[in-house]
Amino acid sequence: MDAGLRRAEISALKLSDIDLDLREVTVIGKGRRQRMVPFGHKTALAIDRYLKVRRTQKLAHLDWLWLGTNGSHLTATGVYQMIQRRGSEAGIPNLFPHMLRHTWSHHFRLNGGSVDDLMRLAGWKSVAMAHRYGASAAEERAREAGRRHSLGDRIT
Repeated sequence: MDAGLRRAEISALKLSDIDLDLREVTVIGKGRRQRMVPFGHKTALAIDRYLKVRRTQKLAHLDWLWLGTNGSHLTATGVYQMIQRRGSEAGIPNLFPHMLRHTWSHHFRLNGGSVDDLMRLAGWKSVAMAHRYGASAAEERAREAGRRHSLGDRIT
């Protein structure tokens, strides 16, 4: 959720794709296009904790970042199932990975991120994708922008 990655991108991550110092992940997206995506401090701490536990696993020699339970890496389907299970445990029924990508996109824009920056980070070539992902929360962003730019509050 912190980087807006697709579930296939998450499952394909390798240890060498993560840079905890820079808090960035190298992603190979659709069309085999590579991009660097930043993530926050809390995510870096969570990944660091995971890596410490990961080192004790019997499959720790594999280059895949996320280890599955069947002797290989976590697949895109496994990511889907894990997020649904964690969502249920947290009291969020029917949570699925793409909802997190939409949420990330919405909050990126809500916090002042530009459409151009969003497109680059999300791996989109078309501005239409940025608008499609933001459509579900466009009204909330518009109201927030209206509050920030209220002329009446500036009159003295």
